[in-house]
Amino acid sequence: MKLIICYIGQDVEDYVKLSLDSINGVADHIVFIDGGSNDKTLQILKEYGFEHPIDPQKQKYILIERQYEHKLNDANSRARTAYLDFVKQHFDGEMCLVLDPDELVDYDVNVRDFVKRVEEHLKFEEGKDYIFHPRMHHFIGDLAHEDSSQQYHVCVGRLFRISKTLSY
Repeated sequence: MKLIICYIGQDVEDYVKLSLDSINGVADHIVFIDGGSNDKTLQILKEYGFEHPIDPQKQKYILIERQYEHKLNDANSRARTAYLDFVKQHFDGEMCLVLDPDELVDYDVNVRDFVKRVEEHLKFEEGKDYIFHPRMHHFIGDLAHEDSSQQYHVCVGRLFRISKTLSY
């Protein structure tokens, strides 16, 4: 089973490298939806190898430029729907982990091993959705300030098996 990691972000040059480095070795494909960055974010993504989708099954780094709709109340949902529609079209049945560019996967947790254990223990049934709630590090504003408002930063619904029935 492949692991697809998805991001939405804009103007995240200060911390996107750390997030990408925390998952780079475990991801089969990384999809980044850029909301219209004006800083060095796109340059950084291109240095990693991100490019517009040509053959998503063969590309590890996929960049989708989509203007973030700041004035709409459901702007986040609409941006998340953009990557969800993309992965449903190209990676149905695979696992997806969703990160914000200011989130890091804990280095003590091997995401690939976790996905393998999930796959082995859950005999995935066709037509059934599987959604998990991973713990992550979450930074506020910069890398010196980790969110301490909760003992654990749990990201609800951020790890799931890609299915045509999913929606935001």
